[in-house]
Amino acid sequence: FEKALIAREIRLVYQPVVTIDGAQIVGAEALVRWTHRDLGPISPATILDLAELTGLIGQLNHWIFSQAANDAATWPKSAHGDRFIAVNVTPSELNLPELASHVRDALVSSGIEAKNLVIELSERIVAPTKGFTENLDRLSELGVRLALDDFGEGRTSLAHLRGLPIDILKTDQLLAQHSTRSAPDRIILESVCRLAHELGMTVVAEGVEDRNQLEAVAAARADFVHGYLFYKPMDHGELLALLFQAAPSFAEAKVS
Repeated sequence: FEKALIAREIRLVYQPVVTIDGAQIVGAEALVRWTHRDLGPISPATILDLAELTGLIGQLNHWIFSQAANDAATWPKSAHGDRFIAVNVTPSELNLPELASHVRDALVSSGIEAKNLVIELSERIVAPTKGFTENLDRLSELGVRLALDDFGEGRTSLAHLRGLPIDILKTDQLLAQHSTRSAPDRIILESVCRLAHELGMTVVAEGVEDRNQLEAVAAARADFVHGYLFYKPMDHGELLALLFQAAPSFAEAKVS
């Protein structure tokens, strides 16, 4: 694993986040990938487990933030302004004493504005403990935005939202999927979006894979969409070429 990290065999891919009509890419989420020369693709979960087991989680964390921020610095603006780059952090990374300094280094070296760096906290991280408060406060002081990922998975109650410095709420993909099956599920999705907006949060609907789900999250007034209906994860070169093109047409997916 250490050799792969040094040799840059581990890389980042990016999945765009788009406006509800799909016409504008407003940002992208960085996802870690590793294709082993003998074993083939290694799952992201295994990559992170190996980083923890080998004591290299801090080194991996520093590289991910640096690479993602430097890539984002090359992106052109959209009609919505600067595009954001989102980076996930694990429970182990939230315990790193150097986490805030890694983020600060990435901001300084890349030159991107702090508000354009989004740090995603999984619902699994936030619900069980309040032991991450210090790092969350340090990150907030840097001016980066914090997102709560996978909301609606079932581990975080609405009460958790009160004490967290969350700027973006990412709804779990099951909310979008279930909302097309029953009226109660649609009401739940709409209620989550309404509550998030009343708390001053931006809502990103995750896992949107078909037109019916897109119509449901649009009706719930989600702000942005993240899912295979529009884009799958891609290499940075592919993303960069896409960003420099004229706004793509999504006639088949667009909500009327």
